[in-house]
Amino acid sequence: MGEAETSANVTVTQPMEEPKFTSLLRSAKAVEGSPIKLEGKVAGHPQPEIKWLKNEVEFIPDGDRVIAFQNEDGTFGLIFESTSGDDKGTYTAVAVSPEGMARSNANVTIKSRMKEGVEKSQPPLSALWEMWVWMKDRSFESLYP
Repeated sequence: MGEAETSANVTVTQPMEEPKFTSLLRSAKAVEGSPIKLEGKVAGHPQPEIKWLKNEVEFIPDGDRVIAFQNEDGTFGLIFESTSGDDKGTYTAVAVSPEGMARSNANVTIKSRMKEGVEKSQPPLSALWEMWVWMKDRSFESLYP
């Protein structure tokens, strides 16, 4: 009897898996000018690409004041270095791969630095106080004829 020998290359591939959020985005509140971070985690094979929407319209971060990130471990998010009133809205992370897509939403609420009920056209109380002191030290008649 003789001997026979054979060889073969074996390739093991990870099964394809549709995108799935393992950590959803959470809504955030901030005072105008302060930073916020929206963060989540996604799984899937191949690794899904994250695209962003704001109020259901494509949102492309400027890379300066608003930065998008996505790490190899699946964490992703948006970092707002300094919020403005224009940042308020509903942000949606859309995880996209050849196997499908998934969505996660977060509401961003931005509060103005001005106290509620005070119109922006009114001077702050400190300015009114300074004006009153100045008027007390001078003649009222000269300012209000």
